[in-house]
Amino acid sequence: MHNSKIYSILSQLTKVEQNRLRKYLTSPYFNRSKLLVQWYDLLCKIIASGKEDKWSKEKLWQKIYRGEGFDDVRYRKLNSDLLKLTEGFLAQSEYEKTQVHHTTFLLEAVKNRKLEKLYSSTKRQVDRALEVDGMFNRSATYYFNQYLAQKNYYDLDKSSLQRTNKANIETIAKNLDYFYLSEKLKYYYETISRQSVATKHSYDISLIEEIANHIKENDYDQVPAVAIYYQVYLTQKDPDNVDHYFKLKNLLIEHGNEFPSNEAKEIYLTGINYCLKKIN
Repeated sequence: MHNSKIYSILSQLTKVEQNRLRKYLTSPYFNRSKLLVQWYDLLCKIIASGKEDKWSKEKLWQKIYRGEGFDDVRYRKLNSDLLKLTEGFLAQSEYEKTQVHHTTFLLEAVKNRKLEKLYSSTKRQVDRALEVDGMFNRSATYYFNQYLAQKNYYDLDKSSLQRTNKANIETIAKNLDYFYLSEKLKYYYETISRQSVATKHSYDISLIEEIANHIKENDYDQVPAVAIYYQVYLTQKDPDNVDHYFKLKNLLIEHGNEFPSNEAKEIYLTGINYCLKKIN
């Protein structure tokens, strides 16, 4: 039993997360089966006791279906249904972490349903959420969220905007470019890093030279995600030129705290690894 997917997932949740999941399961919007709540409570009780080895599938079945003979198909469906709800809870938890996600999807819903009375107030919500997000985050994700918002703004305004008025198409394109350029350079470095460990694998990342030349000929210093990953690219492409490293270092001093911690860690490691190679 302890090898099942649902049991493994529930075991990895904190007590707080387990309590939140139970509230999710008891909400009729997400689940109307009281049986699944009973099953969930039983599994959590066993997890808390640490005595899962004492519970066979048949013994668990009798706790839920008293007096009925064991049915493996129904038992598997019980686990499968609870797993789907748990996956829904995990997705909902991630969605709720960022206000930008909420406002972006709200804007999408308002646009699709043509709820014109909500246009202005929803756009203000999105603007505020993006402003707050931009205070702490200038990673590629920030520009992607900006792209989605501006794209929805354009779709909202398209019907009423006069052809002679200037639309926000340029802003849409720029934010998409910032996202694309930084992500492309980021994953190019990932391929180099992986190939240094597993030389038998090769990767084909197209347009890297064209992207590098484009960034070289244009000023992206005010776009931290692009500027930093471009310097990471240069430290790999031209390692003998230490100026690339020192520019990367200066950019990290100025913008390092504008990236999610896990991403910032990876960027700093590229600088550390560069130094280690030089020392060696």
